Amino acid sequence: MSNNDKNKVSIKAPIVPDGGWGWLIVFASFMIHFVMDGITYSMGQVFLEPMRKELSLDRASVSSIFGILPAVTLGAGPIATVLTNMYGCRTVAIAGTCIASLGIGFALMYLPAIVSVGFYFEQKRTFAMGVAVCGSGVGTFVLSYVINGIVPLPQEPSEQRRLARKTRKQFKQKQIAQCLVSQNVPTTSDNSGVDGYASFFGFFSGGSVTLTAIVLIDIVGIDKLSDAFGVVLLFVGVATAIGTPIVGGMRDAFSHFTRPFLWPYLIFGSCTVISGVILFAIPFLQRKKPSDVHIEMDVNKFYSGKDRLSQEQQQKI
Repeated sequence: MSNNDKNKVSIKAPIVPDGGWGWLIVFASFMIHFVMDGITYSMGQVFLEPMRKELSLDRASVSSIFGILPAVTLGAGPIATVLTNMYGCRTVAIAGTCIASLGIGFALMYLPAIVSVGFYFEQKRTFAMGVAVCGSGVGTFVLSYVINGIVPLPQEPSEQRRLARKTRKQFKQKQIAQCLVSQNVPTTSDNSGVDGYASFFGFFSGGSVTLTAIVLIDIVGIDKLSDAFGVVLLFVGVATAIGTPIVGGMRDAFSHFTRPFLWPYLIFGSCTVISGVILFAIPFLQRKKPSDVHIEMDVNKFYSGKDRLSQEQQQKI
């Protein structure tokens, strides 16, 4: 046996708890998604129409404004990857919460929230990841109502509104008559079709969000999850920055159609289907990995002079 072989030791992979403390990590990840995505995806619901009317902008311009936050959040994924590899998920996530107002802080929160769950689970990884990521949907649902109730402040009435208040008494009788007539006109308001579509779309799109990290682990391994996920977030951030104003522009371009919102859904929905079909090619392109992986490391390269380990000390490691 050569000296180089003697200086190499086998390092066992860390034991994955698959529960216990890991569930607290899942809860922390859930809360990060709750706050971060709840704020991000509630902005458009609350501010889109008021900004468009107040600033007299088209939907493409306003949509680009709301696309900046998620674009920076996701596009800064590689930065979060480097920091996570250097300082760990816990430190980076805490730092991200402190500077979340800059947008980059959201990136420092998002990546560790996903990666940390993968480190604490193996057999239950998919379920744990699903529980953590569903905080995004719960946060969007809850915070949209909270923000919508807090943000709209009473405005100073305009001159037109003042005039309307003065003349309201003169038209009170007409309004009463109109109300009586309108009561006899049958009306309908059925949103069951939209609700069903939204539920169907959210159910299956949520699966893609949950399985992103799982698929990356199957392809590159858990040890490279942080690097791979950072690259994925970079591409998603660029797509968000480009796609958001495009969707707004398409909505304005097709405004003369009966259903102007339908074409953006069809076009970008087709892109989603194509991306799903591409996944079927991964098993054929992925190289076969050996079942048993032995990690060897020359421990003496970390020491010099008197600090170099003896053979007896190396065997105890």
